[in-house]
Amino acid sequence: MEEAKKYKTSKYTQAYIGNVFQEVKSNLKKDKSVLFIGTPCQIAGLKSFLKKDYEKLLTIDLICHGVPPQKYLDDYIASLNLEESPDNLTFRGEKDFYFTLYKDRKIIYSKKNHLDPFYTAFLDGLFYRENCYSCEYANTNRVR
Repeated sequence: MEEAKKYKTSKYTQAYIGNVFQEVKSNLKKDKSVLFIGTPCQIAGLKSFLKKDYEKLLTIDLICHGVPPQKYLDDYIASLNLEESPDNLTFRGEKDFYFTLYKDRKIIYSKKNHLDPFYTAFLDGLFYRENCYSCEYANTNRVR
């Protein structure tokens, strides 16, 4: 359980996928088991990329209500004019529902969700990616 706690965080912004789909496909072709966790649109994108079902692929889709572009988060953090540049952040984790920035595992900024402008704007749905506002995956039907 202690090891699992490392993964108990959230970053409310668009994820950079990079070449993960290619890595997943490569591992599946090598008959390795793969666990892919992402938003429903990422799961749909992966399955479209793979073009077939794989028995050794397990996907877990996160409930998503939209994500802002990474640039918005980067610009917001820069606007804080912190003395140190953060190397990690969480919206949930050690302090749930706080926007917390870390440098070398030390907290350098932390505000409760409704007291932080970025977190508040996220929760109010003010600046999601444009396609998130009409997302076909924002419903109870899960990607199969």
